[in-house]
Amino acid sequence: MIIKNVEVIAMKAIVIIAQKGFQDTEYEKTTEVLKKGGVQVTVASQTTDIATGKVKAKVTPDIAVSKASVKDYDAVVIIGGPGTDSLAADASVISLVKDARKMGKTVAAICIAPIILAKAGILQGRKATVFSTGRKEIEAGGAIYQLSDVVIDKGVITGSGPEASTKFGEAIVKALKGG
Repeated sequence: MIIKNVEVIAMKAIVIIAQKGFQDTEYEKTTEVLKKGGVQVTVASQTTDIATGKVKAKVTPDIAVSKASVKDYDAVVIIGGPGTDSLAADASVISLVKDARKMGKTVAAICIAPIILAKAGILQGRKATVFSTGRKEIEAGGAIYQLSDVVIDKGVITGSGPEASTKFGEAIVKALKGG
């Protein structure tokens, strides 16, 4: 059988990391799983200058968050780490997350990054997990905290920390494939 004129539509995710202090393991394992799952990954940060991880990773972002259009992606993924506060204070990150949910796109955050989802108002009435130090913040944002590695609730995926990175990435791939 010969098939002609078949357009392959790739799944695309924008993975947002802090300029300084993103969680290395979460970034490395999550992006590895996404790529193995057939997801095209675009890395974003506050600028396109080299971003540095908490431990040793150095990543050159493809795009600044302020230049990204949510229309170009199927998922918005936010990596945690000690630099997450800078992302939570960035209006372009909050706006991208809000726009993604309005458009029905998958939104995912791991470690302390679910506080960004809470700040954006998209955890209201949803089950979510977060690194232990962020529990009060996500609950203040209306989340129903779950003590779990990964929680999926209506297109919003949250992960608890580095140990959950592989499961977190797998949940994103599954969601993008319609599962």
